[in-house]
Amino acid sequence: MAITVTAPRTFFRTFAIAAQLWFSAPSGYVTVAFMFVLITFSFHNPAPLWLAALGGLGWVAAMLPFLFALQSWRTLRATRDSGAPVFSFDEEGAACANGAIVTRLPWSAIHRIKFDARTCFVYVTPRAAWFFGRDLLTKDQEAALSDFARRFNVKLEGSAPPESISSEAL
Repeated sequence: MAITVTAPRTFFRTFAIAAQLWFSAPSGYVTVAFMFVLITFSFHNPAPLWLAALGGLGWVAAMLPFLFALQSWRTLRATRDSGAPVFSFDEEGAACANGAIVTRLPWSAIHRIKFDARTCFVYVTPRAAWFFGRDLLTKDQEAALSDFARRFNVKLEGSAPPESISSEAL
């Protein structure tokens, strides 16, 4: 069964996904800690350490939402220019069509597929993922996507329970 999903983008949903992807790996936390330490020590020379740490914390708290908003804006601008991305999955692998650009990956190049309550993530690197709303998939499509992942040894997280896979999806 081939699966095709057109994934519209909204600012707030893309913002939430950007934050979720940032903190999906330890390196996101390490980067935040590094920014905090860097800013704290740059403020420390003219100020006491406790005040510099407060300034570093404030800077990180202000800059992270700004960075997520910038990334979301860039994603939405690309979507406006090329249209909503279209994802497809079949026996050969996964594809993402963004306007005239089509990226096709065999299943061996997919790192993992993760379902959360609202989103399906197809990780093309350990930290970068294609994403679309889980509500855009029917139960049979979700079961078929999970089956593709199982058959091609792609790590699967948060999938539908095996008993929910219908014979039509296979």
